[in-house]
Amino acid sequence: MLKFIEEFYYGNLDPQARSTKENKTVQKQMEVLMLNEDYLTENISVESKKKFLVFLTETDSENTAVKNRSVERALKELSNPENLCGGVEVLAELSGYSPSRLYSIMSEEYGTTPYKYIEQTRLSVAENMLKYSDRSISEIALETGFANQSHFTRRFKAALKITPLEYRKKYGINLLK
Repeated sequence: MLKFIEEFYYGNLDPQARSTKENKTVQKQMEVLMLNEDYLTENISVESKKKFLVFLTETDSENTAVKNRSVERALKELSNPENLCGGVEVLAELSGYSPSRLYSIMSEEYGTTPYKYIEQTRLSVAENMLKYSDRSISEIALETGFANQSHFTRRFKAALKITPLEYRKKYGINLLK
């Protein structure tokens, strides 16, 4: 199996083999291999892994589970602090797609744009931080990827119809007790 993947990446695989019926079985085996991410990661470079994900998407576009697997992983990784501040470019990099392709996939499959999804995730993380931490609103704004406190307050109020300070007073846990 690993030999097949290596041949694919190094261009030694016959291009017509990608569309043969026998190759569908190999594709299914490759999907199983993808589930074992540790094994794949230690044996194949990140760039090759991205190419492989694109190959699966292109060769089996009817299978939405294959199409979205890398996007799903990227969306799960988005709430990590190091990824949350990065924006669409980081989400695209995590998924292995270009920003424009990611926009298309998310619009078709999730009914939202990457930017809107990122903002919703940022606001959700900020809500939890307002409830359960004593960090300042300015710190929360920066830690969740907003340019500044003013931008954060505008976006928070537009989404939740309440300012971050009002939200903290209403729903926050008093950590000073």
